[in-house]
Amino acid sequence: MNTVNPPLNKADARKAISLAIDRDAIISGVFKGFQTKATSIIPPPMKAYYQADVCDVCDKPDIPRAKQLAASGGIPPGTKVHLAFNTGGGHEAWVQAVQQQLQTNLA
Repeated sequence: MNTVNPPLNKADARKAISLAIDRDAIISGVFKGFQTKATSIIPPPMKAYYQADVCDVCDKPDIPRAKQLAASGGIPPGTKVHLAFNTGGGHEAWVQAVQQQLQTNLA
């Protein structure tokens, strides 16, 4: 994530995006329950470094708070957020789900 250029240079904007994503829905819908929800930057399989629940905006979606943080973070409805990912690696479905949730939940 580019945290240098607007709008993602503001913590509120990044938190808004995180709170607008329903990770459980993506895990059940896209991955059919075969993934684990991230609650930190280090994934659970890296046991020596993993710390559970260090992200206070990763647990569950909170759309009203996401909209409030988006407004204060400089993401008005209709703002385009570009998602970068490696194509052809099986990421298209979950990235599309994230994109749809952001469009719907931050509108």
